[in-house]
Amino acid sequence: MVTAADLPNAFPYFITIERMVSLDVNQSAGLLIILGYSLIYCLPCLILLLVGTLSRDVTKYWLKRVVSKLGSGLVKRSVPIAVITIAAGIVVGSIPFVLL
Repeated sequence: MVTAADLPNAFPYFITIERMVSLDVNQSAGLLIILGYSLIYCLPCLILLLVGTLSRDVTKYWLKRVVSKLGSGLVKRSVPIAVITIAAGIVVGSIPFVLL
């Protein structure tokens, strides 16, 4: 289910790759473009990892406060939501193959 929920994050990659193929971007430039996007996309996590490594206790305290304010951390099981999420992931995941 986590993979299906993460599929919307893949759309920018699909769109970028489609546009690069349409514009006949060479392979080296295409890889640099995707690498640049990936770095920008992952930058907040990388910064948090760096800060957490340098000041583990402060970061742990700060993250616990964020989690306590945003939710209990518990997720109730919902079979209908799970089925809808999996079905949406299958449909969305198959779109690129249908377009080919």
